[in-house]
Amino acid sequence: MTEREKNTPEFLKSMELLTPYLIERRFHIIAGFLSLLVVDLLQLFIPRIIKWAIDSITAAEDIVGAVAGSQLLKYAFLIFLSSIMIGIFRFFWRVLIMGSARRVEEGIRGSLFNHIQTLPATFFNKHTAGDLMAHATNDMTNIRMALSMGIVGLTDAVVLGIAAVFFMSYINLELTVMALLPMPFIALSTKILSKKLFNAYRDVQASFSDLMESTRERFAGIKVIMAFNRENIEAEAMKNESEIYVKKNMELVRLRGLIFPMVIFLTNVSLAIILGAGGRKVILNQISPGDFVAFISYLGLLTWPVMAIGWVTNLIQRGKASIDRINDILAVPSESVSETSVTDDFLNTQAQDSTVVQEASDLIITDAEVASSKLLIKDTEAASSKLLIKDAEAASSKLLITDAEVASSKLLIKDPETAASKLLESDFSIHGDVEFRDLFFSYDSSESFKDSSLKKGSGIDSSNISQKKLLSSKELLSPNVLSGISFRLNRGEMLGIAGPPGSGKSTLASLIPRIYDPQKGTITIDGVNIGHIPLETLRKNISFMPQEPFLFSGTIHANLLFGNPEADDSDIAEAIEMAQLTETIADFPMGIETIIGEKGVMLSGGQRQRIALARAFLKSAPIMIMDDPVSQVDMQTASRIINIIESFAGQKTMIIISHRFSIFKNANHIMVLNEGKITEQGTHHSLIEEGGYYAGAWHMQESE
Repeated sequence: MTEREKNTPEFLKSMELLTPYLIERRFHIIAGFLSLLVVDLLQLFIPRIIKWAIDSITAAEDIVGAVAGSQLLKYAFLIFLSSIMIGIFRFFWRVLIMGSARRVEEGIRGSLFNHIQTLPATFFNKHTAGDLMAHATNDMTNIRMALSMGIVGLTDAVVLGIAAVFFMSYINLELTVMALLPMPFIALSTKILSKKLFNAYRDVQASFSDLMESTRERFAGIKVIMAFNRENIEAEAMKNESEIYVKKNMELVRLRGLIFPMVIFLTNVSLAIILGAGGRKVILNQISPGDFVAFISYLGLLTWPVMAIGWVTNLIQRGKASIDRINDILAVPSESVSETSVTDDFLNTQAQDSTVVQEASDLIITDAEVASSKLLIKDTEAASSKLLIKDAEAASSKLLITDAEVASSKLLIKDPETAASKLLESDFSIHGDVEFRDLFFSYDSSESFKDSSLKKGSGIDSSNISQKKLLSSKELLSPNVLSGISFRLNRGEMLGIAGPPGSGKSTLASLIPRIYDPQKGTITIDGVNIGHIPLETLRKNISFMPQEPFLFSGTIHANLLFGNPEADDSDIAEAIEMAQLTETIADFPMGIETIIGEKGVMLSGGQRQRIALARAFLKSAPIMIMDDPVSQVDMQTASRIINIIESFAGQKTMIIISHRFSIFKNANHIMVLNEGKITEQGTHHSLIEEGGYYAGAWHMQESE
């Protein structure tokens, strides 16, 4: 956190989230605010009309009755006209102010959703879907109410309150002072309760998040609940969750219950004082009956601003609590900026291992301090055409610069923070050479490495997040999920990864598209550290089928297009054929337009897996990663799919994870993982001859 951020008041930090949307809707808000002022002024005008009417009645004994009647009719018409104007302008302020609050809610919800999509996978290991849904619903409602009715209540409290006190003072200053005697007690009690209200609102919203997650989880797993006959047990668990939520709300109700009755009581005390003291002044002719009635009317108008103080306090405290919860998520670093979303160790290993920087077009170097850690130039003949070399001797052919002093004296880096991204232009193309170098990974980076020279990896610093954390099962395992992984895969080759469950196979596959980032070691594609490749470019060039195929509710066609939105009908038909889905889809009444339900609930496990497989085939990418692609299909279908996968040999770099070793027969390289380490590696035939885990599993599958 910067010094400026530390010194920023909490209120301003909250307003930073709202400011862009308020500026965008400023004209609507100003127009609504002016309409609200007109309503308040008209409300202040009505007691004056009543005063004139009462004074006219008391003076009627000296005036002809018809004249007095016409005057009363005029006053009645003025009140009627004022009421119509109040109704019209109240309509406008409600549409403009509340409509603007709805737009702000829409904008913040959109920003929250967009930001959540860019967060690293480690964030979702610790935050539940129910919690995020609560942020997108309940918290948004609180922000909207604070912006809409909060503005209205605050304006009324200021305008009506000040104006009412002014008119009361104009009528009689002594009565005004007497009427305002209870008011300081209201302000004092509101200030005391405001902090308690804020904490109570945060507790209620956190409890609501837990309740929503529990509800979502049980609905999602309703079939499992029914299968294990746990309806009553889960109903009791939900009852307990609901009771906790009710308990938190009751604590809030008790606090809120103190404010409104207290405000009403104190305003009635003011009314009692005025009836006694003001009535006496009327009897003594110190004020007119019209002034007395007008004074009571203004006191009635003052009641709402005083009550609004407590109400607005509730709204603002609730809104601020929600804004802080939203800001907690928005403050989590996005993974979209590759240079800042990975560890320094991960980025700098390339330099430490003397990886060649192949191209550095348009790069001017002016900061000697970071030259040695950012660039290593092996072929300076090519480099001299791309870089401005200060000393010609440093550009001698085939010079490898590894000495910090030499590098710093010869090269100058203008913008070290963005140097890595400048090395790769937007048209950078990936061919498919993949290499892992001494790679270590843990889901709980804070416990993985005790070496003080290593910095924490990318992920969420739990100290910065005030939400309730849920540890994934992976985090409860040994710290290092992968240890010392090194291998090289040339473009067009196929790598098979085998091993027992929980050995780190799926984790390894997820590191290549940077679903996660390692704490130590390097992954390069075509000799370039993937931390230096723009994330969008990297993932665009990888077709990834995860172990658990996820399908979206909708049609089969829509799910297939998710892999390649620009695919035409012939491309889709080809992908369906490769995934052995042609006959299956033909049997559906609606064919490819069949609606499959939430997570593909209308399909079997094998059908879901093959749709996910077709989606991966449909994406034309030089690197293909498939995690257990034939685990849920029969042997004959699996054999045909394996033949299709093998047909990509020489065209795509393929990384295949499977427990069916027949898919590895023609792989260029196979490695066996166990407890995060490579225990065996070689070709299919060499591993059979070794007689290790791979050979044993292969013979067992063959006998079956």
